[in-house]
Amino acid sequence: MELTAEAAIKLCKKHSLYLTPHLNDKFYCNFEGLTSLTGLADYTQLKSLFAEGNCIGDLDSLPALLNLRCL
Repeated sequence: MELTAEAAIKLCKKHSLYLTPHLNDKFYCNFEGLTSLTGLADYTQLKSLFAEGNCIGDLDSLPALLNLRCL
């Protein structure tokens, strides 16, 4: 499953995060069966990305998240 912008919003609701993407500094997508993280392009202020337990083959699909400190 590819992480789309709509799926990212659903995950924000699930984890009580902001629904406006650029306001989030963390994002949880653990154990969601993801193969790509392309839907995170609008999450420009992310500092922590929790993506354990997914099937992501490479990080080329990860957008340029300049503030990311923890993956």
